[in-house]
Amino acid sequence: LSFASTSLSRDIFTNFQLSVAIEIPAYICCLFMIDYWGRRPVLSFCQIFSGVACICCALLQGSEDPTLMIVRLCCSLVGKFGEAAAFGLVYLYTAELFPTCIRNRAVGFCALMGKLGGITTMLLDLLKDFWLPAPVMIMGLSATLAGVLAL
Repeated sequence: LSFASTSLSRDIFTNFQLSVAIEIPAYICCLFMIDYWGRRPVLSFCQIFSGVACICCALLQGSEDPTLMIVRLCCSLVGKFGEAAAFGLVYLYTAELFPTCIRNRAVGFCALMGKLGGITTMLLDLLKDFWLPAPVMIMGLSATLAGVLAL
């Protein structure tokens, strides 16, 4: 979502600022939600929430209607909200999963896998030539699947 945030509508700078500004309330909201519902349900909810928003955003790509462009921007921001909350929570949850004797290596390995996933997102951008919504659709489906499996 961060890479595609500048191509959502005509003003790339406003889109990017909105995309970055949505992360602050996401982190704050995540802190309050984990106190009430726990880490795993909130992580799963945020991933499913983000995935569904990405799928909706993908289905709206390619339209030039101004109303649908605003809806697509809102879906992207909702997805970014869920993704930022899940990303902030995943490091806390991952650190608590592993025993103390291997915690540093395990969290480092999980961070490495996350960075490799970030590298592959750049390769997904090449799929736009075949089907415009493909990159966002694949990310939305994988986030939704991860949220369901985390339950």
